[in-house]
Amino acid sequence: MPRFSRRHFLALSLAAAGAACARTQASPEVLRGLQDGGHVIYFRHAATAWKGKDLQSWPREEQRPLSEDGIAQSRRIGARFAALGVPVDEVRASPFYRCTDMGEIAFGSATRDDGLLSPTNPSTTPRRSLGYLAERLSTPRDGQGNLVLIAHTTNLQLLEGMSLAEGEAAVFRPMGGGEYAFLGRVLPDDW
Repeated sequence: MPRFSRRHFLALSLAAAGAACARTQASPEVLRGLQDGGHVIYFRHAATAWKGKDLQSWPREEQRPLSEDGIAQSRRIGARFAALGVPVDEVRASPFYRCTDMGEIAFGSATRDDGLLSPTNPSTTPRRSLGYLAERLSTPRDGQGNLVLIAHTTNLQLLEGMSLAEGEAAVFRPMGGGEYAFLGRVLPDDW
């Protein structure tokens, strides 16, 4: 994986935002395929009440929280997963409360995972953050349910040039050997 400087990282962020991924929405076949498990579903946290910048080290009340709409989105997503029979055997979330809260509301629990911090977070580096995400997306899950990752748009934006809206998901099939297939995107109300 290339070495990133802060300036290079910011330039990549802006370029990726401009090319916000013209890929198509997940087809009904992809959604049905999730019922068999073995996929990775990457969510950007649900809708938030914007408060400006925040830091992981800040107390809950100073971090940007899920908005009422974000709480409702999380509940709807969890209900749709249950109604569709989509098995989830692991939920990992960036340690920001907006991410862990979404996991707990939608799926009942979420493991806090520093590997899912945004590459811009001072607690990590782009190389470490993006390498961790690529490993998670490519590690096969044969015979297992789906892995849900809940983090930030910047992670996927830098790795794949894909900018997700709040509550939007990208679905991947891990293939091993550092390879994975992108299957589609799903907006919060499209589950």
